[in-house]
Amino acid sequence: MSIMPPYIPWPRAAVLVSGVFELLGAFGILYGPTRRAAGLGLLALTIAVTPANIYMAQHPNRFHIAEWVLIARLPLQLGLLALIAWSTSVWAARQ
Repeated sequence: MSIMPPYIPWPRAAVLVSGVFELLGAFGILYGPTRRAAGLGLLALTIAVTPANIYMAQHPNRFHIAEWVLIARLPLQLGLLALIAWSTSVWAARQ
């Protein structure tokens, strides 16, 4: 919860809810009929957690992670978004 920006209300609930959706997305990509929907959900979740990653990069002294790692992972999220979209056929035409 310490990675949550102070302006996010109910940080514990936000962490728990995001974790549940992350698990649902993980299970959803395993089953073909739900793979595309799970991919869309994981894309939205990845975007939704971006403020926490930005907050960590802005305040590296509060975390026990090298500052360069906190900064490097921001552009890596773009690659993660592309990988999620590719692996779950989000960009593929619906059949």
